[in-house]
Amino acid sequence: MTHDGDGAQPGRLPEGADFDPLEAGGIAAILRREAVWAAVPPDLANRILADVGAAAAQPGARTSDQPTPMRRGQARRSVPALRRHRFALAAAAAAVVGVGGALAVTVAQTDAPPTEVALVGTDLAQQSRGEARVEDTPSGVKISIDVSGLPPAAAGTYYEGWVSGDRGSVAIGTFHLREGSDGVVLWSGVDMRAYPTIKVTLQQEGRGPASSGQVLLAGSLAG
Repeated sequence: MTHDGDGAQPGRLPEGADFDPLEAGGIAAILRREAVWAAVPPDLANRILADVGAAAAQPGARTSDQPTPMRRGQARRSVPALRRHRFALAAAAAAVVGVGGALAVTVAQTDAPPTEVALVGTDLAQQSRGEARVEDTPSGVKISIDVSGLPPAAAGTYYEGWVSGDRGSVAIGTFHLREGSDGVVLWSGVDMRAYPTIKVTLQQEGRGPASSGQVLLAGSLAG
């Protein structure tokens, strides 16, 4: 096996050299892992900080970078305590940043106020009225509909909600009102800015997923 000019083997640290994960890019490598940014328990950061503080307070914990005296022939195997503490504290800080980032994303996604959309009955349901409450959530767009004057769907039929725009139409859920109504909740997985119109159609069972074209209620975020 060949050796470098200073006697160290290739790919290994010289005898007695310290390994510092912070200087070696260890934190950067950790932060690039997807698992670091996965959902974490809300108290994880506090638990990590508590563990680090407890380790630092243990009897015999070193607080300097001075190497531990070694007996003759003993190989250096451990990272100095201070650097281990620095590494642990950096990991705890990364966890705190991850938790804070997750909270910031949740706040940003739910901060916009709900939008109210009036639904007007078409010629097929002139006595019907409704109001849709459109609300962005982390799971999708929640569309709560209160209707009046719309009779229960007859046997073999059902009502279906849609959002539509220049890109076409997307189904957002079905309902029937056969036992009255305490409000209907539908969900959209598309951006309402691209699909601003909300419609309710009368559908026939067994006719497939396409819209029947029998629109009973309609309204638009665009006014």
